[in-house]
Amino acid sequence: MAPSITAWANDFGYETYFERQVKAHGNKNDMLFLISTGGGDLKEGSSINLIKAANEANKRSILVVSLVSKTGGELKKISDICIHVKNDVTAFVQEAHMSIMHCICEILETELDK
Repeated sequence: MAPSITAWANDFGYETYFERQVKAHGNKNDMLFLISTGGGDLKEGSSINLIKAANEANKRSILVVSLVSKTGGELKKISDICIHVKNDVTAFVQEAHMSIMHCICEILETELDK
């Protein structure tokens, strides 16, 4: 994965890398799961790569699920499902995000085993 990110970024920029992945591999009714501490900000230019990926997923009828914190940013607005950890301390947010991801994985494993 690292070589492809570097190659794409050298030619086209980091901002479009995940959007391109959605274009190449995303299908209607898939799910795109995005994780961002701030949630992205168009004015500040933060997490533009995730915002572009989410917008492309929305165009393709792909369910967008985001895990964000702080204000929730742009991803909170454009996600179908947004899990918002309302905290500004990055270390606390990342710990919460890890716990939430473990819970999601546990639920998925339980449901897939049925």
